Amino acid sequence: MDIKKYDKYFRSSASKVGGIKVSTGNLYDTQERTRNMLRLQIYNDLWERLRDFRERCERNKNYTFGDQWGDEVLDHNGKSTGISEEQNILSQGKVPLKNNLIRSLLKTILGTARNNKTEPQAISRDRDEQKLGEMMSVALQYAYQTERIFEKDIAALEQFVIKGVCFQSVRFKWDYKRQIREVTVGNINPSRVFFNGDIQDRYGEDIRTFGILEDMTFDEVVSAFANSPADIERLKEIYREAREDARQTYDTFSTDRQKSIQFYRPIDNNMCRVIQVWELVSAERLRCHDRKEARMFTADIEDMETIESINNARRQYYMQNGLTAEEAEDYLITYKWFYDHFWTFTYLSPMGDVLATGKTPFTHNDHPFAFCLYPLVDGEIHSFVEDVIDQQRYINRMITLIDFIMGASAKGVLVFPEDALGDMTKEEVLEEWVKYNGVIFAKVKAGTPMPQQISTNATNVGASELLKLELDLLKSVSGIHDALQGQTAVSGKPATLYAQESQNSATNLVDLMETFTSFRLNRDYKMMKVIQQYYDTPRYLNIAGGDYSEESKWYTPDKIRNSDFDIIVSQGVTTPAYRANMNNFLLSLFQMGALDAKTLLKNSAYPFADKLIKSIEQQEQAMQQQAMGQQMAALAAQGGVPSAEELGANPEAMAMISQALSA
Repeated sequence: MDIKKYDKYFRSSASKVGGIKVSTGNLYDTQERTRNMLRLQIYNDLWERLRDFRERCERNKNYTFGDQWGDEVLDHNGKSTGISEEQNILSQGKVPLKNNLIRSLLKTILGTARNNKTEPQAISRDRDEQKLGEMMSVALQYAYQTERIFEKDIAALEQFVIKGVCFQSVRFKWDYKRQIREVTVGNINPSRVFFNGDIQDRYGEDIRTFGILEDMTFDEVVSAFANSPADIERLKEIYREAREDARQTYDTFSTDRQKSIQFYRPIDNNMCRVIQVWELVSAERLRCHDRKEARMFTADIEDMETIESINNARRQYYMQNGLTAEEAEDYLITYKWFYDHFWTFTYLSPMGDVLATGKTPFTHNDHPFAFCLYPLVDGEIHSFVEDVIDQQRYINRMITLIDFIMGASAKGVLVFPEDALGDMTKEEVLEEWVKYNGVIFAKVKAGTPMPQQISTNATNVGASELLKLELDLLKSVSGIHDALQGQTAVSGKPATLYAQESQNSATNLVDLMETFTSFRLNRDYKMMKVIQQYYDTPRYLNIAGGDYSEESKWYTPDKIRNSDFDIIVSQGVTTPAYRANMNNFLLSLFQMGALDAKTLLKNSAYPFADKLIKSIEQQEQAMQQQAMGQQMAALAAQGGVPSAEELGANPEAMAMISQALSA
């Protein structure tokens, strides 16, 4: 009996427990289609329950990017009139003015994030595996650079500030451009997601259902779900309404595309709607311990017969090779029943066709998404932008009111008594009045007032003071003051006071930024697990500007796959402030004589350091060769030859030199 054959079967059977079980389904199975349509109705209801949230997100986005008069005007009963504030102002013959300050606040937050770049580091839980922690840190930072993850994080932060939510996916794909498999991170449009409505944790720990509405071309659908030519024909039948010759429905970069998202239909007729759903389900399973392989795994109930057949084969094999029945027990698989929770995925068409389904393929046993909902208090989300909309509205109102007052004030009005016209007509007076050198002849009688021009200032109703008050309130509510925005300080203000104001202003953003950092930590942990699972070949990962040993740059899957790490986010060495502080510290050590020039350059962040190090090494090599030549010449004149150890040279080369000198 070949026990290896059974073990091979067992390993393939055990590996499929946590892997993908793709099921393309039956195109004509009406019962399955009916069940799936009922599921789609539940998912559609979850998506509709987020409509109010999507509308608030759209309003926040409009205020951020300048559309600040789009709210509908309400009547005295609080009911909508169907007229926007902009249309109402235009109907009065005025222009709706605005001064977009929210956009300035957003740029300040994004600029602060860019000036404080952080990068992930893996810390090994085992003290003896610190080098493996460096290896994993290199792999993570390599993914950050190749996938431009920091730029994706900035885009996610922008969504986070405007809408109060951000979603990202962590997957593994084949990069056809570089012909290599890589971990990939993608931002998810919040308007295309749906999830269970009783969520209370801001990082999605209590998520049970999460779905995404995806629009894909037919070629992308075939690439993702077809395993044979027959599957292509099936997909053509499912998406027969998707026409390749269909024209684009909406303008490019138009807000109408976002507003027209529906659950069952794609935005454009040439696209295919794919509904991706991940669900946390429960089932009876087996917790297994393979005593021969020294590993734990989870199996389905239906795998019990397979496990028993493997145990019988192993027991028979080892007893035939001299072991007793009791000793053979040490090489069997023990298992125990338990009720397990695990994630499953399903890709559906709008008509209920199953494109693919299975259990989570990831070894972290979780869905591939990272969530951040801020602040999630009693199930409600109110973003940073939403907090300052009222101040922005009042500022716009004050500006428009001041414009109304100035427009209604008299400016350069000529008062000309008709009795003083004399021989001139009204038209002639008007014509002369607009000339820069005009002359008006008037006959002014006694007691008749003289012609005069009336020009008055705008009525002082305190609008300017209210505008200044609202501008100050906007800074107080947002927590972003002039110092953080980099505005020029007033004359005479001490530098220490200005720096303190900047620090205090940044403190107001700590909660926002730390929440986003925690979101990145969760995302980076899943990145690390995906790298451990799918980086199956050694590769050289060199990080630009990274200070790691040469050994750590060689990623070795066999060494790192079974290790466990903690992820931290630390200050990156790529920020200008970090480089400047490091260079100044090293320069001070050099000036005190604690470092030589070569050591200084090797540990510094000067852009010309590598070139200078190379020049220094060339000079040192030339000086060593010159000194060795002089020493050899002096010893040859004395008739003696130094040993190789004395010169630190190659013994074979020194032997050849000795023979030449002896000759």
